[in-house]
Amino acid sequence: MSLKKIPLLFGLINHIKEVIMLKEFDMQLLDKLAKQYYNPTTSRRMKSEIITTYARLCNIKRETAKKRIFRYVNKSRFDKNLDKSNSIGRPPKYNQIHKDIINRPVIK
Repeated sequence: MSLKKIPLLFGLINHIKEVIMLKEFDMQLLDKLAKQYYNPTTSRRMKSEIITTYARLCNIKRETAKKRIFRYVNKSRFDKNLDKSNSIGRPPKYNQIHKDIINRPVIK
């Protein structure tokens, strides 16, 4: 490797580190602001300010910020719902009444 390419390589590595740090910052900020956004006591005006603030801090468009917040919250809600119901598909054919009849002891 020539001596001219070494500073470019270090510059590239530093740039990659900065990009990773920015993504981590974006995710931490999104986590914090999304919780504030979906707090039941938050007013419409405050929600609008949260989206605008996130867009400014991350240097993205407001629409993109809005989509990220909605996407983030929908994923977290979806994960919680999967824990509650383990079965996906049609309901079971037999109810608890049928199971009780089958498992009832036989009288001779």
